Amino acid sequence: MESLLIYSSFLFLILVIYIIAGFRLTFTNIFFLLFFLFYGPAFVVYHIGNSMNVYVQTLSVILCMFLFFFWAGNIFTKNILSRLKTHATYDYKTWFDKPEMEGYINLKTLMLFVLIFSIILVLGLFVYGGLNSFRSVLSNSSIAPEEYRRLRAESGVNGWISVFYAYVTTAIGRIVGFVYLGYAVTRKKTGHSILAFLYLLLLLVSQLANLSKTGFVLLLLQIVILLLLIYKVKFNFLKMIFGAIILLIILIPIFIYSTDSGNVSVALKTISYRVFEEPNRVLAMYIENWPDKISHKWGMNIRLIHQLFETAPFYSSDVILGGKKLGSTFNAIFLGDAWVDFSYMGIVIESFFIGAYLAVIDFWVFRKNNIMTKAMFAGLLLSMFSLSSIALLATMVTFGLVSIPVMVYLLRIKY
Repeated sequence: MESLLIYSSFLFLILVIYIIAGFRLTFTNIFFLLFFLFYGPAFVVYHIGNSMNVYVQTLSVILCMFLFFFWAGNIFTKNILSRLKTHATYDYKTWFDKPEMEGYINLKTLMLFVLIFSIILVLGLFVYGGLNSFRSVLSNSSIAPEEYRRLRAESGVNGWISVFYAYVTTAIGRIVGFVYLGYAVTRKKTGHSILAFLYLLLLLVSQLANLSKTGFVLLLLQIVILLLLIYKVKFNFLKMIFGAIILLIILIPIFIYSTDSGNVSVALKTISYRVFEEPNRVLAMYIENWPDKISHKWGMNIRLIHQLFETAPFYSSDVILGGKKLGSTFNAIFLGDAWVDFSYMGIVIESFFIGAYLAVIDFWVFRKNNIMTKAMFAGLLLSMFSLSSIALLATMVTFGLVSIPVMVYLLRIKY
């Protein structure tokens, strides 16, 4: 109980600091808001009835460590950046108040990526089975939830192109589309605008094809936010609340159709469970099983390290958990995998690194106002969501935390 109270006190203190200092829209704060939504009061409510359990006490300590080292890394890095630049405190407001710059885009490189990624998407969807599950759902208007889950498990692209398709449909494919759309719209090039929207339509279809509710809604949200930025529509609290309501309205029929929810009330309960209970249930599973039932893996939970040093078959932590309990997902915030691999040391290092890296991202994106940084803003929103629900390495490589900045750099190389 004491550790849960300490964690609650930490959260309350940070909330008071936010109220006093004022909320600034940065990637650091966006990620922390998602963390607060999933693992803040929801964590306390979910575990209050079993607060004396050892695994709940351990988990509370882990979350306290995250809060301390995340903010330590973030503040430390911001102080270093402030010494490099006289005005290093950048956020959405200062960014939007800056005069818009044109920003260099290598159109030849951009068009080459658009062409290659479009070919991969078309082949994956129409040749290598990407649309099979989606076609089955469309052909059966009264599909049972069990059948829907089976089709979703079987959805995906097969063959040699599957790896390339998977990467294109996530971060790197999206950032290329966002930059292309921004380029076409800001320069009022009708032909390029049509091609950019067709390319983004392919990406939206790819999310429908794998029957991903969250993926489709997030991509749609990213496109809308990018268009708002392009047309210089400023966000505020009321607009964010309105946007959340719109998203909820979109999600309700999707959940009614694809889950056991038979009406709006049940759909709302299902959404509430997925947001407030499921993340905490899954995260608790990591602490329940490691190290009392399964030894810490000391890096062997990372596929690349496992392939270098182990000969046994690779089973990631979520696959291992999937064999122990049935549920809709076994992904948890990166703290779960950090704990599985490196115990408390992993929590300290990864929390500090994320805090520091997000400070760098804030500095990079918000210090200049051009189409590249606007595209990065929209693209990195997926990274923030992924960082709150999956492992760090997957977020960095697949979902854009590092791959998006790398792709933007490639699009700016002159030759």
